[in-house]
Amino acid sequence: MSWIFLTILAIFFQIVRNLEQKKLHKDLDVFTTSWSRFILPLPFAIIAVISTFQSYSFEFFHYILINALFQILGNIFLIKTIQTKNFSVGIAFSKTEIIQALILGFLLYNFRFNFKEILAIFLAFIGIILLAKLDFKNFKDFTKSLKNIASLYGVLCGFCFGITSYNIQFASNYLVSDGFSSIKASTLVLLYTIFFQNIFFIILKSFQKRLFSDVKKLFLIDNYRKFLITSLSSFVGSICWYGAYAIGNVIHVKTVGQLEIIASMLVSKFHFKEKNTIKENLGIIFIIISILLIILF
Repeated sequence: MSWIFLTILAIFFQIVRNLEQKKLHKDLDVFTTSWSRFILPLPFAIIAVISTFQSYSFEFFHYILINALFQILGNIFLIKTIQTKNFSVGIAFSKTEIIQALILGFLLYNFRFNFKEILAIFLAFIGIILLAKLDFKNFKDFTKSLKNIASLYGVLCGFCFGITSYNIQFASNYLVSDGFSSIKASTLVLLYTIFFQNIFFIILKSFQKRLFSDVKKLFLIDNYRKFLITSLSSFVGSICWYGAYAIGNVIHVKTVGQLEIIASMLVSKFHFKEKNTIKENLGIIFIIISILLIILF
């Protein structure tokens, strides 16, 4: 059950990263803010790639490139979600990645799921909808509350992260079959992903003709601390996420990953003194039941 421990650690570091990334985005554009996650680990990624790239086939690089691209897109949509006025709705909808992952696993990757997993996802999805602060007064108000840009960004974010989770697992399994332990395999997959993500961002920034100016902004006194915490917390959190996906079942990891929503609400409750509604408390109960269903049964 070590994947549970890794998932909980990943959630902690992800919350730290999101908070610092939100602050960083006040001074930087969405692409530079997203890129900030991947810059500091780049030297380690370069060493890993140079020393091992001749050993792997196109299949491995196929998984890595898809993972790198969709993780970038997912992070950009996440930042865009945080920007919106209805960001709490968007964040909740980003967590629909759990049901999107189930659909993607069934349609694209030929995965089959048992009744317990489907029930857990259904309960978690109900909890997410209850936490999304949608208007349930009548059908018209409900559909209106769905039609906002935050919901769209959230769903797109969830879709992208649903794709990445499977490719992380496939790439890690490829290395495990080559003799690596699960943790070493997942860490190497992460370093390869970071290497290509940096290439993507360097190309993008070169087209924008802002490569050096935007990198310089990251190291300004006002941004340096936020950049450092964002990058380090992201790297450590990613090591944990990748390890959890390599060891555990994708759907199980994503179900336990819903603890992030509860942790975020606890931060709001005790740090920002916000009160939860009955609907939100009910949503938390549904999510807790779904998590316990996966862990205990």
